[in-house]
Amino acid sequence: MRETWQELNEIIHELGVKKVAAALGISSSLIYKWCQAPKSDANPEASGASNPLDRLFIIMELAGDERLIEYIARRAGGYFIPNPVHRSRKDLSFVSETMAILDKYADLMRFAEQSLSNDGKIDHDEAITLRRDWDKLKVRLETFVMHCEAGDFDIVKEDD
Repeated sequence: MRETWQELNEIIHELGVKKVAAALGISSSLIYKWCQAPKSDANPEASGASNPLDRLFIIMELAGDERLIEYIARRAGGYFIPNPVHRSRKDLSFVSETMAILDKYADLMRFAEQSLSNDGKIDHDEAITLRRDWDKLKVRLETFVMHCEAGDFDIVKEDD
């Protein structure tokens, strides 16, 4: 994964250092420092400065949860769902996992249809339930893909 200063360096140089500095009301030299590696034990000669992303990550770590990143994701028009931790399992069945995911999706759609049929609308509490269940399903799908990537499904073994 790239360092925060590398991400900022790419984005800021595409936008223009002067433009970003003017928009933030700070000096161009500080912007340049954000776009360089900061001094560290591994790199004591570096001349970069702690940047806003580094500081946000410190706050997130101090908070011990994802509220900050969830807020940023909402502001960007999305939702934050953390990737599950992959635990390799050789006892998984591709067909069983696929069917379980499809069943969960069908349950979600059934709940939405029933909510709508009750009173002609999906109310706030029902929408919250839909969002919660959809987010759980996305995590389940991500876990499924991670197992695919790790080679945890073995169709030959399933045929035995």
